Amino acid sequence: MERLGLGPDQIFKVNPCLIYARLTGYGQYGELSQKAGHDINYISYSGVLSCLGRFSEKPYAPINLIADFAGGGLMCALAIVTSLFERQTKGINEKVIDLSMVEGAAYLSSWLWTSRDIPGVWSGTERGNNLLDGGFAPYETYKTKDGKYVACGSLEPAFYNQLLEGLQFPEDKVVTKEALEEIFKTKTRHEWEEIFKKLDACVSPVLELDEAPIHPHNKERTSFLQMSDGSCLPSMNWLNQSTKNQNFEIPMIGQHTTKILNDFGYTDQDIEVFLKEGVCQDSKNLKSKL
Repeated sequence: MERLGLGPDQIFKVNPCLIYARLTGYGQYGELSQKAGHDINYISYSGVLSCLGRFSEKPYAPINLIADFAGGGLMCALAIVTSLFERQTKGINEKVIDLSMVEGAAYLSSWLWTSRDIPGVWSGTERGNNLLDGGFAPYETYKTKDGKYVACGSLEPAFYNQLLEGLQFPEDKVVTKEALEEIFKTKTRHEWEEIFKKLDACVSPVLELDEAPIHPHNKERTSFLQMSDGSCLPSMNWLNQSTKNQNFEIPMIGQHTTKILNDFGYTDQDIEVFLKEGVCQDSKNLKSKL
């Protein structure tokens, strides 16, 4: 950004109240700062990846949610919001945020470090052999008769007892993963859902992406948006209730360029020059590169 004349020093001369956020994989300094990477690399350096996976198996990366979206985008947005509050309440200006996705992922996962001394949570240093990562039979996913899955989170005694009741688990049998696997395979996912509707055992269906938007609870809360093409996306109705019962479409890159620049006071002639010089893009002039 400095090469473009848009670094913090240049920007703050124009407006010292701006908050300058830099989000990168490894940060602005350090021996890795110039190296390329992806989510899997960032969580490997954060220590988090070493905790993810089944017992006696290699670590696995949970898609790219931890570093890219949670430790990266979400943490950066939080840093900007807190900096805005800091500016408003303490008058602190010229704030530069240097967030690496390694640090964001690690901070997001602080509990992995702070919970080490909690009895019963960790059995040692081996992943997949602990209370919440697959080492405890009542906290696990299980395959059902129809090839689908249920999620079982019966940690506390009250939920655990309700689990045994719903499964009609034999009193003389030891609760193991193998025993639960055998029982869950005797009924379909829907049948188990109906059984546990009447109980509070923390047992739920593992819904597919196309099933979640049409689940009665999610429909009642409008948890997903109906797009103009019939597809669905998660909503933010919990933040803005006025968006309920509206249809949305994902904008194309540059779809609102002209309108936004007009709102900032640029004329159509100015915008035409910007488009010709490649300063900005308009969706009408874009050609697919696929």
